[in-house]
Amino acid sequence: IFARMIYRQEPDPLTVVTFRALIAFLLAFFIAVFLNPDWLRIRKKDFLFFALYGLLSVSLCFLLFFYAIKFTTIASATILLYTYPAFVVILSRFFLGEELNRGKILALLLTFLGCVLVIQVQNPSLLKLNFKGVISGLGAGLGAGLYSVFGKKGVERYSSFTVVIYTFGFGSFFLLLLRRAHVLVSVNYPLQTWLWIFALAFFSTLLGYALYTRGLRFLEAGQAGIAATWEVVVAS
Repeated sequence: IFARMIYRQEPDPLTVVTFRALIAFLLAFFIAVFLNPDWLRIRKKDFLFFALYGLLSVSLCFLLFFYAIKFTTIASATILLYTYPAFVVILSRFFLGEELNRGKILALLLTFLGCVLVIQVQNPSLLKLNFKGVISGLGAGLGAGLYSVFGKKGVERYSSFTVVIYTFGFGSFFLLLLRRAHVLVSVNYPLQTWLWIFALAFFSTLLGYALYTRGLRFLEAGQAGIAATWEVVVAS
């Protein structure tokens, strides 16, 4: 919803996702500084873990999703993105040892079917598929799935807020390598657009990911991934 409003002023996906990740990180960082500086402490050997986490689950995921939109349509890209619960369940089986049973498989099928119906796949005019779009969309789904797998490992060692801080810190760093800072400071948005960007960064990104990551403490990664598809219902 917020993204639709932003794209009326800024059509470049890379600029939008870079602002999204960077502002979310800065907000999380200053919240930690004022509320609990211990959230900023991690072991040196875990920097590589968070760098890889941020690269795959934030930078590449955000980028590939918006390129999927560019090459296809919003409906097609969203359907491809919401293959991520399947990636979570499969990856969790191999990397986290979570059980893959008939109940989860049925839940995956019903969830994906529900997402497809909500997105109105029955309307052919909303769909447009090509090789670049499909690869980008599936790549975004894989990146979103990896967020849960990495996150499950992360919350075993640190608070959920620490996980979010460092994941988005590294994620925004890699995005800044692609969208240089001088491009970001040269934008000239009206105040209303900045408010939409802030809302996207705070509510949809920082708050959403922080709550989801906290949920990984209490749920299996596969269960959390399936439950999070409620997002597509809200967005519709």
